[in-house]
Amino acid sequence: MPTPPAELGRIHFKDSAGLSILPGLAKTVPMTQVNLNNYKHHGNPILTGGAAGEWDERGIERMAVLRVAQNDWRMWYEGRGTDDGLRIGLATSEDGVVWNKSAANPVLEGTMEWEGDKVSPTSALFIDGLFYLYYWAPGHITPPAIKHIGLAVSEDGITWTKKGIVLTAAPAILDESPATGGTGVDAGKVFYIREENRWYMIFAGFGPHGSWNGLAESEDGIQWKKLKAPLLKGGGLFNRRGSFVGQGQTLRCPMQVGSLWTALGVLVSEGQMVPAVALELDEWVALGTRTLYPNQDDEAHIAPWSIEIADEWFYIYYQIHGGAKTSKLPSLGLIRAPKLSIHQPMELWAKTQIPIGGATSMILENDGRSRAYHVLSDQPGEVRFVVWNPAENSWVDLPPTPVSPGILCTMTPVSAHTKTRLRFAPESSPATVSAWAVPG
Repeated sequence: MPTPPAELGRIHFKDSAGLSILPGLAKTVPMTQVNLNNYKHHGNPILTGGAAGEWDERGIERMAVLRVAQNDWRMWYEGRGTDDGLRIGLATSEDGVVWNKSAANPVLEGTMEWEGDKVSPTSALFIDGLFYLYYWAPGHITPPAIKHIGLAVSEDGITWTKKGIVLTAAPAILDESPATGGTGVDAGKVFYIREENRWYMIFAGFGPHGSWNGLAESEDGIQWKKLKAPLLKGGGLFNRRGSFVGQGQTLRCPMQVGSLWTALGVLVSEGQMVPAVALELDEWVALGTRTLYPNQDDEAHIAPWSIEIADEWFYIYYQIHGGAKTSKLPSLGLIRAPKLSIHQPMELWAKTQIPIGGATSMILENDGRSRAYHVLSDQPGEVRFVVWNPAENSWVDLPPTPVSPGILCTMTPVSAHTKTRLRFAPESSPATVSAWAVPG
């Protein structure tokens, strides 16, 4: 039997002293204990908008990723065209890293009045041979631009049958109704609990003063009933506090890890996240440690949208906005977050071709732990640490270390710096280089 809504989140939530046990349980999940910036994929972005004239030429933002089988990954992503319309395309992958766009794209676009010309994916499931794709759309139902969540189903992930609106502002559970100045709902993350034969959705509601999350349930994935909002309690140095009015608190990338639910909570400063945990879907606690934010050269703003699990890593997919830092259009990035241990390595290069002029790696940030850096090259060259000098607001090159071909070079920084990169320069010909940092 499913757990009655009134009992959700009440079982063993606190210890005998009345204190939450969630922070202690969260330590069993490595990804909640590390700076996720250090696990961003060195080859980001993993997917970009199309060439001029293509349907997604103005970039890619949201996505819903689903690992159907061991070597079968699917991604339904939002692409923006020159007409400012949003359509949904499909990309496939064998490893969750290298993605190929479908020749059938776009596979879903606005055709109904309530959708308007903008549809965007939020959650994908594969149940009993059928794909379920939940998406949001700001349609033209009076008043205009009120967000709704719709559903489409498919046998192949390409040809879809729309089921219409499955969640809307009414009945309101907080201030998402246009009657009180709200603008509807979107960003539904859907889970099917087979043991309960029940569906749950964490959705975002938009009131006149901010956004927040609510929980809905369903018996068939089509007819939904709202249960509770808001779900996430603020707390900690970096978190929002107080009521949802004027504050807001939303969850991204929720997933179940054993008996614990984990997610990323969005901070008051746009594009910054903290880990959030729960025992049941209706009551979450943010841990108050900033773990993900824009920190690479081409990142002015980021937003994680989807997470999948593999054998050794959690795969977190996020949108990248370059903003004033770069002219690049929105694209998709990947974070491979540690699943097994906080000592899993941070990859800087993976058989990467480095030209004669040399190359600089992505940025790693100081997380308070020691780490050893390892470099392997098929050509002679030299590698050096490049560290951030906050007093001068600039990068500083440290003395180089020689690298012999085919021999592992190991280096340990002599002092801690807030931000560190590696720079490799081949001696006389382009080199194929791998490099990684292993936390102590």
